[in-house]
Amino acid sequence: MTNNNDKPWYENALLIAVAGSIIAIIGQLAGTIIPIMYGAPDASDFFISITPIGIDDNIEPSTGNETYGDRLASASVTVEDPHHFLRPYRFGVRLKASGEPNRATIRFSPPEIRAEETSDMYISYPHDTKSGDYLINIQATGGDGKLRNATFSLRIIQSHKIDLKVHMS
Repeated sequence: MTNNNDKPWYENALLIAVAGSIIAIIGQLAGTIIPIMYGAPDASDFFISITPIGIDDNIEPSTGNETYGDRLASASVTVEDPHHFLRPYRFGVRLKASGEPNRATIRFSPPEIRAEETSDMYISYPHDTKSGDYLINIQATGGDGKLRNATFSLRIIQSHKIDLKVHMS
């Protein structure tokens, strides 16, 4: 007569294999997530993305301290945090641009943002701006000194229509 408590040998081996696999998976997750969450402070990071918004013609000069040219292009600049759920980037990020056409101005509103926030970028330029492609570099400087860049192309055509194309770097 056989005892009902006796299990075939392969059932015990299967339970041991499943338990060992679960322990190995938990070890891998802990070995990956814990260093990111509690590791060196520079483990957090950010990058920037640019989204063209629009182009306006015949802009009137503002009544404030800033004066716009005759045309205005705008885009949104977002500071993205690839690890916001594990190790968020907690510093402010200052935005600066270079490469604009002669007599054009670029401003950000606001000029400093935090991760997962967006700043509006305005490029104003006069009607007589020379046609061509202008590579505008956006430099983002984090509060901890990290530098990130994104470049986009501002194309001004003879008819003074423009096109914004983003090139991430």
